[in-house]
Amino acid sequence: MSEDQRKFVAAILAGDPRAIKMVETWIYKVIKCSSWMRTFDWEDIRQEALLALVENLRHGNYRGEGLRSYVERITKNKCVNILRQQKREMIDPSVELENVEVPADCPDPGEKIDRERKMRLIRLSVQRLSPENRQLLKGAFVDGLLGREAAAQLGISHNNYRRRLHKCTLELRGFCEKGEKTP
Repeated sequence: MSEDQRKFVAAILAGDPRAIKMVETWIYKVIKCSSWMRTFDWEDIRQEALLALVENLRHGNYRGEGLRSYVERITKNKCVNILRQQKREMIDPSVELENVEVPADCPDPGEKIDRERKMRLIRLSVQRLSPENRQLLKGAFVDGLLGREAAAQLGISHNNYRRRLHKCTLELRGFCEKGEKTP
């Protein structure tokens, strides 16, 4: 290690503001020139890297290579360690899934599958209806027409419309209950 490096290391260990500022500049350049800046808080990495540097210098772990590259390596290692720690916190194997409470508004996956199966069965059953009955259901349940409006649109009486709609829904229910597929 050169004499200049020894003086600089001594200044860092003594807490010289100019030496610390220089090290912080090196740390910042590592973070700024990589994707770490979007991932971490600058202050966290600065503190971690400075503490690791001072600890390594005190224990004699610095071997005399370029101090700047040594600081950069420490900074990158700290970033990786923080990333690993965050991943471990996100995926904690000690959490028992049986004891995790599911929010009341969270749908059961089985219910979703049942609902999808029922919708598929209804679509197939509607396809089996005659075109007139499909038009009747569409007016009542899709278009939201009121009884008298739908009857007027079809050119039939209101009572006749109600009878047809009732028969149509019974026929549809029968297809759904049988669960028959379209040919």
